[in-house]
Amino acid sequence: MRTTDGDGDGLVDQRDVTQPRNAFRIKAYSDVDLRVEKRLPFGRHSASVLVEVFNLLNRANVLNVNAVDGPGFGTTIDYLAGREVQFGVRFFFNER
Repeated sequence: MRTTDGDGDGLVDQRDVTQPRNAFRIKAYSDVDLRVEKRLPFGRHSASVLVEVFNLLNRANVLNVNAVDGPGFGTTIDYLAGREVQFGVRFFFNER
């Protein structure tokens, strides 16, 4: 890897100048979340039942890549969590 002081500030840049700019891009991040809630009244009280889904499309979004120089440079180390589902109930007392 060959580095230079590309901007003239006296500090060596960490960009590998033997590679074109933006050569080590990872795939785009994409996330779709969904929340569905249904309110059920009973007397002066009510409750709501809800379902939340995070990363609905179960996309493998990159969390971390190998930044150490060598043959594994730029490879994915870790991914964000896959699809997650959460259920919940809320109670509302003495509503008018």
